[in-house]
Amino acid sequence: MKAILEFNLPDDEFEHLAAVKAMDMYCLMSDTLEHIRQMIKHDQNISGEQANALDQLRDYILDEMKSRDLMFIQR
Repeated sequence: MKAILEFNLPDDEFEHLAAVKAMDMYCLMSDTLEHIRQMIKHDQNISGEQANALDQLRDYILDEMKSRDLMFIQR
């Protein structure tokens, strides 16, 4: 299967960059979620209240990614 995206540059520059950088953005989000998880689990300088806030943020991001059908990489 092949997919070909066409852009009219420079008019579609934003859309072109969004398509080209989409995987980088997804990887950044995935790495950020993992970093938050590691902070909650291992950082002893984080209070229980801070850990709870980070956990809620992480859950929110994951829920939004699922609702937008952005969970396409299984690690």
